[in-house]
Amino acid sequence: MILNKRERLFYLAHKNSTGHEAVGQPGSLAFFRNGHRSYYRPDFYCPDCRIYFEVVGSRQAFHQNRTKIEAFKLAYPDVNLKYVHPDGSEYDPNRPHRNGYPRRWMDPYPRPELGYRLKAVERLQKSMINDSHGIKRLANEIGVGRCVIRYLLAGQHLPHPKTAKLINGWFDSHMEAEQ
Repeated sequence: MILNKRERLFYLAHKNSTGHEAVGQPGSLAFFRNGHRSYYRPDFYCPDCRIYFEVVGSRQAFHQNRTKIEAFKLAYPDVNLKYVHPDGSEYDPNRPHRNGYPRRWMDPYPRPELGYRLKAVERLQKSMINDSHGIKRLANEIGVGRCVIRYLLAGQHLPHPKTAKLINGWFDSHMEAEQ
């Protein structure tokens, strides 16, 4: 099932360049993200190449779903997933703008790996399951706002790298104090 113009263009470009048929909307792949079941449905699957393709509509749409895509890649490390433009060329999210100016959303400092940020969310969720700390008390002790804790527990955001460092540091010192 091909939904939009960009996907039709990619389908034709892929078929003309490789000679292989790609299956549109092959099905949803389930995975868990922040303790909740989530689904990801790539745009195409080429059974001959064994590659899933996601046609990138716009940079904004791609980066809006970035956390879901990163969680999907962690859940399915063996799945070959490529991001492509409608003409079939590969999409590189790290490429600078066409006008040569650097992107504003990029951080000036190196980001910690995704696992470090996910570890902070996991630790918060386990702490709340054990109900050893209330949200208000936990937020005050860590030094972040209650809304930050609530958003992270709801799975709506990944923590900012500095927030992840604060949370993991607090849990590390808290664990040492208990032992």
